[in-house]
Amino acid sequence: MNRAHRLAASASAGLIVLAASACGTTDVDKVRAGSSTGPSPASKSCAEDTTTTSTKPVSFKDGVGRQVKLDKPAERIAVLEWQQVEDALTLCVTPTAVSDAKGYRTWVSAETLPGGVTDIGTREEPDLDTLYAAEPDLIVVEAFDATTRPSRSWRREASP
Repeated sequence: MNRAHRLAASASAGLIVLAASACGTTDVDKVRAGSSTGPSPASKSCAEDTTTTSTKPVSFKDGVGRQVKLDKPAERIAVLEWQQVEDALTLCVTPTAVSDAKGYRTWVSAETLPGGVTDIGTREEPDLDTLYAAEPDLIVVEAFDATTRPSRSWRREASP
């Protein structure tokens, strides 16, 4: 499997996780009432979203083939990689915690990270105590199967 396929598989897994959590982190009634607890919605259109989130159990396979089962859709998610943060925000799921929020706000412009999101440190070494204190129901990470190796076409090779 080449790198492009692995990245697509990883992104797909992230989208499945986010879809499973639906809009569970955006409580429209609290947003409209001006509640200041927790992160604000990602955009005005997300704040106006009246989609009802299912309360039924959720089951899916993650990016490395493990079966994940949740008793109900996740309401508080932590996201450890910027691509999946952007995916979550696109789906109107405001993460409770993200890695390197300042860097995300500096370098990513496709989706704005709202205020109130807990910064859990760097993407390479997130602060596990801060992550634990954020009390996420689900943690979204970018992971690959240990047997998968990068494609040679993506490796930097010396010129002959």
